[in-house]
Amino acid sequence: MERNAANESSRQLLNLAHEHGYEVSATQLGRWHRAGLLPRPKQQAMGKAQGSQSLYPPGTGEQLLALCALRSHERRFSHLAWQLWWAGYPVDLQIIWRYVHEAAARLSKRVQWFVTLKQPEQTRDGSTQELSERVLDFIEQLAAARLDYKPLRRVRKRVGKEHFPTFMRILVDVASGTFEGYDTAYDAGEVLAELRILAKGLGLDEIFIKDNANIEHYIGKITVPLLQDLSGWLRTLPWEQALPTATDFDLLQARDEMRMFLMGFERSIPLWQQMPRDYPVWSAALREIFLSLEVDDQAALLVIWMALRSTT
Repeated sequence: MERNAANESSRQLLNLAHEHGYEVSATQLGRWHRAGLLPRPKQQAMGKAQGSQSLYPPGTGEQLLALCALRSHERRFSHLAWQLWWAGYPVDLQIIWRYVHEAAARLSKRVQWFVTLKQPEQTRDGSTQELSERVLDFIEQLAAARLDYKPLRRVRKRVGKEHFPTFMRILVDVASGTFEGYDTAYDAGEVLAELRILAKGLGLDEIFIKDNANIEHYIGKITVPLLQDLSGWLRTLPWEQALPTATDFDLLQARDEMRMFLMGFERSIPLWQQMPRDYPVWSAALREIFLSLEVDDQAALLVIWMALRSTT
């Protein structure tokens, strides 16, 4: 993004905000830079008997306008800091690191929880079953339960309550590190039905989902192997261990890599009007999906990215 070439005074920033319809006071400006949402200014003497003025680094005006726009739907300073930072603006990195470390701790707990769910249990006849009745009941109840987690609500809406338990069972397998895909021993019809549910849950276009050949190729031969790899990574990646040695530069580099990946994927999708009607397309771009997530979930994905980088 293009930055202004000259330092900007507090008066210039206040005028800029006013010109764009935002009423910002000098007190607010000071509060925001002390909170790490804006760069800190330097004091410059004005001359004999004229006092001093606050000069902000070049580009602060652009960041101020971005901050004002974000404040129309978000007032929490820490969330604002994350959103500004993700957009490429300089903020207090201590805020970002706090999100990242908290996300790493949650990931460790969640993966362990999924692993515990998948622990085989003894049945009354002495045999073992992979998923306990308690877990199966829990998954079934999710189909009708009130879900506070927005991404899961969206998935349930896409696949329907009838098929939501199937998607959740696949999710539990992946998250617990036990997803092994489908081999020739599985019934072909059942596999195709599960792949279609998986495709719906991931947000694929309905025209794509109806085509069996596309489902078998893009989901069965491409997506499923990726989920197998992800499942193995989730169980073995050093979540919290990958962070103590990470530097501020590593953090910024991981963010920029993720942003480029998400934008690159978006640009790689051909325009729908130019493609035949049976061509597979995503119903939503990855970047849009990412930005629709809560800040905590965005931080968790960044931790996963950083952990993957640490293993390569």
